[in-house]
Amino acid sequence: MTGTPLENKLEELFSVVEFVDGRRLGPAFRFLKEHRVENEEGKLLGYRGLEQIHKQLEPILLRRTRKEVLPELPKRTDQIFRVRMTPEQAGPYWEQSDILARLMHKWQRQGWLSEIDLRRITCCIQNMRMLCNSTFLFDKATNFSPKLEEFARLFTS
Repeated sequence: MTGTPLENKLEELFSVVEFVDGRRLGPAFRFLKEHRVENEEGKLLGYRGLEQIHKQLEPILLRRTRKEVLPELPKRTDQIFRVRMTPEQAGPYWEQSDILARLMHKWQRQGWLSEIDLRRITCCIQNMRMLCNSTFLFDKATNFSPKLEEFARLFTS
């Protein structure tokens, strides 16, 4: 198994190792109890015993840095495909854009935004991103997705 990104969480490492060798780290509850450091509320503070984990994984884990692997990889190639939104995507997209613009003007006038306004900004950006991909991600009632159609066309050619 290669190229599996781990984002500094033992849970993710455990999951990958369990797939490769289900008994190497033992049961998850015991492994995490032994290696996680939590506060009284159960919030993760850090990890302990990482050297022990490293020794347990040594027989099955090969870690190579990007610097070591890069010379073996082919040159990167990028292709840009511009795909227009459908009118069914564009309508709600521009509605979200208008809401976002109003919030940004409010911030420029006041110099600050409420917690609710900040959440609305995040929601608008997420909605706009979803709408660019498919209206189904936004409303579940429609499914206009020219990107998916273009993807299918590229891979059936």
